[in-house]
Amino acid sequence: MTSSALFDVDLALRGVVLARGGAVSLLGSHRVLVAANSKVPGSNTAGRIGLVCGGGSGHEPSVVGFVGEGMLSAAVCGGVFASPSTAQVQAAIDHLVHVHRLDKVLLVVMNYTGDRLNFGLAAERAKARYNGAVDVALLVVDDDRALPQTARRTGRRGIAGTVLVLKVLGHVAHHHHKDSAPLALHDLVALGRTLVAQLGTAGLAYEDATSTSTAKATQATLGRGIHGEAGTTTLSPRPDAKQAAKVLLETILHGPDALAVPRGSSVALLVNNVGATADGEMAALLLAAVAHLHDVEGLTVQVVASGRLMTSLNMESVSLSLLVLDDTNGPLFAEALLAPVAQGLAWPGAVRLADLSSLVLTSTPTTAATATAATRVPISPGHLGLIACVRAAAHAIVQHEADLNDLDAKAGDGDCGTTLTEAANALLARFQPEPRNESFSSFGGFLAAIADALMNTPTFGGSSGAIYQIGLTAAAAAASASASSTVLVPTAAHVLVAIQAATTAIQHYGGAQPGDRTMLDALAPLLALSPASCADPAAFAIAAAEGADRTATMPARAGRASYLNADQIAGVPDAGARAVALWIAAVVKAL
Repeated sequence: MTSSALFDVDLALRGVVLARGGAVSLLGSHRVLVAANSKVPGSNTAGRIGLVCGGGSGHEPSVVGFVGEGMLSAAVCGGVFASPSTAQVQAAIDHLVHVHRLDKVLLVVMNYTGDRLNFGLAAERAKARYNGAVDVALLVVDDDRALPQTARRTGRRGIAGTVLVLKVLGHVAHHHHKDSAPLALHDLVALGRTLVAQLGTAGLAYEDATSTSTAKATQATLGRGIHGEAGTTTLSPRPDAKQAAKVLLETILHGPDALAVPRGSSVALLVNNVGATADGEMAALLLAAVAHLHDVEGLTVQVVASGRLMTSLNMESVSLSLLVLDDTNGPLFAEALLAPVAQGLAWPGAVRLADLSSLVLTSTPTTAATATAATRVPISPGHLGLIACVRAAAHAIVQHEADLNDLDAKAGDGDCGTTLTEAANALLARFQPEPRNESFSSFGGFLAAIADALMNTPTFGGSSGAIYQIGLTAAAAAASASASSTVLVPTAAHVLVAIQAATTAIQHYGGAQPGDRTMLDALAPLLALSPASCADPAAFAIAAAEGADRTATMPARAGRASYLNADQIAGVPDAGARAVALWIAAVVKAL
């Protein structure tokens, strides 16, 4: 059984809306959950900042359970373990701007490539679309301290500590002003970056993320990811609560990527149930963690929260998060964590450690910007040539869907072919073989039309969706800004300008570089072709194919393959690079 078959995301979101009794609404088919709009229109929203978080589903109650007063303004949900699309994020921003009358929005994501790309692209598009009238910023949370920081460019993963970030920023965004003036977005971003820098998390898994797991419950794995990514160390036999607390806290405080916390410091502690760990075991872990921090590490635990907050489906796993409460920001962080939230939110509440001894245990319409209808132009031989190229590229991807999935299964999550086939089918539907007229009259306009078609394909999300859309958007802008902006049939020089812009944008937002074993390794060789070589279109196909083949011997420094051991992917070409080589070869053949 695949993770996506475990539950229907759309039905689940409708159930959440029903259970919250009108406190939240669902934005049509966008998989965006928004807080009820009880305080607008009017002056009550003046100066307030909208807080949006999102990512793949399967981590509930994160983040849908945190939408409401005191935490999130909106949650954007992808498929199970898959990033939401840029269009979904845009829908959330548009709703907060047009319905909630907000002009400042902070997007918070965990550090996964697809989320960074899709939320980053949505932020950039919003800035451009609202022409500076709306301020949008992106904050990336990377709190996982269990993996050593090697040569990978992806950095730390974002995991359960994100919940503490959302709680603090949600409180500040709703209730705090600076010097009696509305809080500026850059001030909230700066506070968020401080939070992330003073945060560390480590997790211990006893089971895999699905019922088909071969992991033994008598063992535990340190550092297993919330998408089932392999961990770093296997512990056998399964540690008890005291041993688990010791391993997790030593990883955070003294591991290869340690959080700097001087003895005598104060901290907040989050004890997170990643899915199916027994409540009794969670309570024992909380007690053991507090004791270890006090007795061994010499730290004062001021605030404690515990619950099932950031999960991985039905994984039997736990994590501990520490947030440093220093003299500068500690009082504000503690105040925010202890503050109540709206009824119905999944935040369990936090308590001051001194208080523990006294406890008795017993469908909303959207108003997105409306695009004006594009001017149609008569079809020319140039149009037909470009359409033939994009259709050839799409057919090549469809024909090799299974091959790409097989490659991706050896180094990723096995859906590269399926994801790209969604895009290919959308392009085949958009670009008919013999249209009467078209919306583009230049090469740049053609690239923009492809980007728009992919943007309007909700199922083309994840990292691939964002990467292709970012690359095409940048390529279209570069082609349209060049001296030959009106050219319809491009020369090799025009194509190289577009490829250069695309690779630069992909590197900027995705973080990967040529040589990191990604699709860039099939694109970058084209930029190294000599002018003489470019005269033969076949040179483009050969360069892309050779670049894709070389990924079989490259170390993985980006994407999900970067979390695997080198011997697991040795000799296996990158599926994304192979896909690029396939469609470039198809385009060349169609010329």
